[in-house]
Amino acid sequence: MGLHDLANSYHPLISRLLKESNGSSYFALFLEPNIDLITRDAKPEVIAQVQQFYILGILERCHLASITSLARTDRWLQSLMTQITQENALGFSAALRGLLEATADAHDVMSVMPSTLRDYFSYIYLVFTNHNIFLETSITFNELEERLIHYAYAQKWPKGSKPLPHHTNKTNADYISSFEKFGVSGAIELYNELCQLTHPASASVSCFLRETPNSIEIDFSQDQKIITDILLRYEQTIEKLMQLSVNPALISLCFLRRLLNEWPAPTDKELSGIGKIQDWLIKIDNFIENFKVGVVDYPSFK
Repeated sequence: MGLHDLANSYHPLISRLLKESNGSSYFALFLEPNIDLITRDAKPEVIAQVQQFYILGILERCHLASITSLARTDRWLQSLMTQITQENALGFSAALRGLLEATADAHDVMSVMPSTLRDYFSYIYLVFTNHNIFLETSITFNELEERLIHYAYAQKWPKGSKPLPHHTNKTNADYISSFEKFGVSGAIELYNELCQLTHPASASVSCFLRETPNSIEIDFSQDQKIITDILLRYEQTIEKLMQLSVNPALISLCFLRRLLNEWPAPTDKELSGIGKIQDWLIKIDNFIENFKVGVVDYPSFK
């Protein structure tokens, strides 16, 4: 699937979700109760309330990460399409580099979010909807929580400062390298090539020149050739990086919608072509319906 097809496929859906999510607010995002500190002698209703606040905070962070990652990706994608239309090779390289960095950053949390929500959906549902049948079981989502905090708050800090845990950014090279190890072949090579064009390096000069062994000629007509060449050589890389950042966010929103109906999500049909998502959603819906009619189960949906 080419870049234009990806943009035409993702943009209308993402645009709708962003419009419907605009103005969403969070209640427990900054509440981080330490369940491990609750003693066995604590009253069940206290334990239940702490569990609910903790789970609500996790769900809100998941929603925030999903929506903002979609917004950021879509903004870069639309900027990229504009630069292609205007045949601006330097603008194109900057936008594609921004898209690559944004998707690699989002993938750091998206690589664990959908699977965590899916595998522990029954526990999350029972705690969040105030069913205390499994109150004796307390689960913390440390890895997901750490990555969600890192996604939202990580940045470069001045020397001598003491940032909170998971608030220090990784380098773009770290994100891109992790992205490639996960299966986005060509990501590092593409990133290096885009940096050469975006930064004031030789490639950002030679793109305006036509050179032969005996001459150098100014030529400002090469932009489209440069753009087309990069898109052709890295077509599969770009498609993969988009899928690994956008699809997990869309899937996560589908899971979240089953817990908080006011949060917009794609329809099940809109995600029908993504992996095993339909099987997972059917199992989750069956669990919810069974529980409502008194069939108590505590399954995993792997």
